[in-house]
Formats: sequence, C-alpha cells, structure tokens
Amino acid sequence: MNAFTQWKHDIIDQILANDVICKLLKYPTEDALRRESLTEDEKFNMVDSQIYGYRFVPEVIEEKRSYISLGLGGFAPQESFRQFSNRFAMGVVYFYILVDVDIMKTDDGYRQDLLLAALNQTFQGTSFMGIGELKLFMMDELWQQDNKFGGYQLGFEVVDFR
Repeated sequence: MNAFTQWKHDIIDQILANDVICKLLKYPTEDALRRESLTEDEKFNMVDSQIYGYRFVPEVIEEKRSYISLGLGGFAPQESFRQFSNRFAMGVVYFYILVDVDIMKTDDGYRQDLLLAALNQTFQGTSFMGIGELKLFMMDELWQQDNKFGGYQLGFEVVDFR
C-alpha cells in the first residue's frame, strides 16, 4: 500500500472515531447530536456511502444525506524562502463537506458548520500523517447540484518524508 492510500485509510479511521461527525452524518434529524452513538457496523457502512476516500459529488439521491470526501493535492518538494529540500514533500489534504439543504438545520446549529468544526478539531495540529503537524491551509464554501448540497472545502497542509 502506498503512502497516499495509507493516509486516506488513516484519515477515514480518524473521522469514524469522532462521535460528533458520525452522528451528524448518520442521523438527518435536527436532534442528531442527542441520538445514540453508532455501532462499529454502522460506522463501517458509512464508508463509500457517506465517507469517500476520493472527491465525490452525489448523483440524484432520494434520501436526505450528508457527505465527507477526501482529496490530496499539490504535493511537491518542500520549498521556502532560499530553501529547497528533496528529502521532504509538502502538500494539502482536502475535505469536502456536502449537506443536503433540507437537513442543514440542527438543534445545535447548521450541520455543515458543526461538521467543519469537528473536522478542524480532529485534524488541526495532529501529526499522525507525515512528520509535522497538519495545519489549516484554506477553507471555502462549496455548493453542488444547483445548490441542492452546500458545505465547505477544507484543506490542511502536511509535510512528509519522500
């Protein structure tokens, strides 16, 4: 398994370990965070149905759902002011959060904002990938399917050995 595939598996494991994220994805109701925690089977069933290891834009779907998908980009030798390293590579890990507009409101705030906060809390400053800490690189709003799904694109910069 190459490093990028392993990273995606590790990222998905971190997402599934977060109870808030799992509840917000599983339960399309306003009381999602007050519902019971998911079983291991329920978490596993979200992989490749609501959590994707690649950028995914849902096709026409009958159920009101939320999604998180991943992307990797911009990996190149580490370069900074007057410094270049062939030993290290820098890149960005992207998270794409999409929520059906009909289920955005929860008792605790907007679902996409809660997912964004939970992903940031889970990954900001962690070092399970690469040699350095993941650092917030960018965040933009994201709308798809003629504004049927809305959310965010969130990017964390990572540095790794080559």
